[in-house]
Amino acid sequence: MQKAVFGLIGGYFVGLLVYSICLACGWNSVWGLMVLTILFALAGLILTFKYKDELVMELSSAIGSYLFMRGWSYMFGGYPSESVLIE
Repeated sequence: MQKAVFGLIGGYFVGLLVYSICLACGWNSVWGLMVLTILFALAGLILTFKYKDELVMELSSAIGSYLFMRGWSYMFGGYPSESVLIE
């Protein structure tokens, strides 16, 4: 069960990463953010049941890389952010 929740959260973060790439290319859509994150979260949940250990290892490295990059971009700026949609 813990791995399934991790797959759901990991898929959500991968969806945020994909949306950040789309945002950097100029596509700015709140609906796009919601749809991508929900689809990737569900895909992560489903894939966790088939590839438990492999997916946990891949998603933990992806989440760590994403959070590391977002932290540096918040400190130094210059990279599009999801918070642009709130303003």
